Amino acid sequence: MKLIEKNITKNCSEKEIIEILTLDGKKILELGCGAASNTRVIAKTGINREITAMEIDEIQHNKNLRINDLDNVEFVLSGAQEIPVSDNSFDVVFMFKSLHHVPSELMSKAFEEIKRVLKPKGFVYISEPLFYGEYNDLLKIFHDEQKVRQNAFNMIEKFVNNNEFSSYKEIYTNLCVTKTKNPAKKRGFILL
Repeated sequence: MKLIEKNITKNCSEKEIIEILTLDGKKILELGCGAASNTRVIAKTGINREITAMEIDEIQHNKNLRINDLDNVEFVLSGAQEIPVSDNSFDVVFMFKSLHHVPSELMSKAFEEIKRVLKPKGFVYISEPLFYGEYNDLLKIFHDEQKVRQNAFNMIEKFVNNNEFSSYKEIYTNLCVTKTKNPAKKRGFILL
């Protein structure tokens, strides 16, 4: 697992990743759903998908509760370190650029919770921004995330090395963040 990868040639959006995964007929958990943009893609691009979208920020969660066109989504106020559902509840768990926002002292607990709520043969998709690139250089002037991003990568590595999760694939892409699909951020994602 690498925090920095400079030789990235692929351009990809989260939407493209979501669309190639087999999600129909699945119970899906999204941790740290934010404004629910990826939640919307997951909910609208397939059939028979049941999504629980969790957000720890109460203000954002209350905004999400006003979304009225996603009948197959339940919004829940909670963090990854305390997932209020039964064991073996989900086929898929997503974390889109949210793992590094979990406080370092709670990351291990978050992984234990993910493991607890994931069904046997389920999978976890984690995308995390890399600590590299023009966008990162600008961001770190006022909010340096190197330590929290490194902690996130270390925690993924720890749980894979301890055989609590198996790493299927680690891919690095330029994240296209505008309608013109100009690459602006570097990021990696790991499928466990």
